[in-house]
Amino acid sequence: MKSESDVQNRLQELMKRRYRVFHQKYMEQCPRNCSFNTRFRIVGQGKVGFCQNPIVLEATGAKAFVCNDEEATKQCKVYRCRNDDESVKKEFDSILSSPERCGEVFPKLAILIWTIQDYKEKTRLSRFFKLFSIIGCSFFKLVTFWWW
Repeated sequence: MKSESDVQNRLQELMKRRYRVFHQKYMEQCPRNCSFNTRFRIVGQGKVGFCQNPIVLEATGAKAFVCNDEEATKQCKVYRCRNDDESVKKEFDSILSSPERCGEVFPKLAILIWTIQDYKEKTRLSRFFKLFSIIGCSFFKLVTFWWW
């Protein structure tokens, strides 16, 4: 059985790796991260991204400019990412704080977090205090006639 420090080190290593990938995904130059890109549902086409930047619309002379692929986004001169480091960190922390979302998005992290929590419940000292509180509570109820 691995010690708590081994599991804790593995958890920290995996968290750093997952955060790096998560940060890269949210900061890369692609249509879903552009603050000017708006996605609309088109019948028969699914969701299509349209650029809402007035500079791009004026340059193309069109009322709507389809910006749905990564090649167009990478060539865009007025691209602006809707995420920053703080918002990415906040989103990552919110995923880790919710067991359901963490289990869905990062299953290995969820298992390690659960294992660390399980270690804290199974230490000798915590088990002793739990036993002592159960016995003490039962004795107190016996002495004060709560069972009556």
